[in-house]
Amino acid sequence: VVAKAFKGLDGRRMLINLIDYRAEKNRLLIEVDAEFYGLTDKVACKLYAVDDQEAGLEVKLRQGKLLVEIPPFKGKVASIILERLQ
Repeated sequence: VVAKAFKGLDGRRMLINLIDYRAEKNRLLIEVDAEFYGLTDKVACKLYAVDDQEAGLEVKLRQGKLLVEIPPFKGKVASIILERLQ
């Protein structure tokens, strides 16, 4: 799995693009440095994949890290948007 992260210019959003080359897809866990990306408040997270697949994802904050569990998704490419709500 390859991931690229981009911080929004407004500092409230973050985009993570994923490419999953695994033959057998299982869920995976992404860890984000909350302070570095300015996402220390309440955060919403959504997964977007091919064929209009969308899913809201749960975000947990532990020891300054945002933990996001990514379910298996269709195709090899997906995007995740994290947004600070406050």
